Amino acid sequence: MCRYEATPSVALHWAFAAQAAWGIAGAFASGWLLGELSVRLIAYLRTRHGEALGPEGFYALGLIALSYGVAELLHTYAFLAVFAAGLATRCVEQKASGSKSAREAVVTIDADDVHATAADPERAHAFMAERVHGFTIELERIAEVAIMLMVSAVLATIWRELFTWKALILIAGLFIVARPLAVEVSLLGSSAAAGQRRLMSWFGIRGVGSFYYLLYALEHAPRAATAPLIPLVIAVIVASVIVHGITATPLMKRYQRVNAGE
Repeated sequence: MCRYEATPSVALHWAFAAQAAWGIAGAFASGWLLGELSVRLIAYLRTRHGEALGPEGFYALGLIALSYGVAELLHTYAFLAVFAAGLATRCVEQKASGSKSAREAVVTIDADDVHATAADPERAHAFMAERVHGFTIELERIAEVAIMLMVSAVLATIWRELFTWKALILIAGLFIVARPLAVEVSLLGSSAAAGQRRLMSWFGIRGVGSFYYLLYALEHAPRAATAPLIPLVIAVIVASVIVHGITATPLMKRYQRVNAGE
């Protein structure tokens, strides 16, 4: 009787596939669960007991740290877990607000009426979403500055290695093919207009995810395997900052003019 025995390379590929599947699925599941449970708990404490009232920035930082730490304990991708947690909190708010946006649901509030708004059952979720969103935007800007400083420090030592045909082909492939295709696939069935899809396809994320996964690879993979990735990733981040930074203002103004003319 003939038995099939997997070669080491095949077994390694299967192990990698299983690890990747668990890393993605586990991260989304844990992040989503923590995000939904935490926002529902805080809303319950605020609307029913008038407790847990205070700066939403601490809640955002706590949820980021909690979802990241749990994902690390579960050996999943922590970056995706934090994303899933944020997405879950927004989905809970949208269900509570109905067809209104968070800003429309909150309306205008006075400085002396902040706690009353936070404890209002009809506006609690929207108020929390707006405050957390404002804080995370500021946090994102601080993180971008820190990452750009690190990238600039690395760029000063390896700038000669960035200007290669390999890097240029990779940048063109990511910006023109990979990112637009990924956006179109992810938006299948959504109500996003063609102009919105094109904008999302062009802008995307400017390097934060790339930098995170580069550091992840440097920590977990052999140095010989990851060293060639450093100039390529840095080149993509630099190109994204320059190209998308230059085109952001004119493209957004054009998009606003087109929408205003409809």
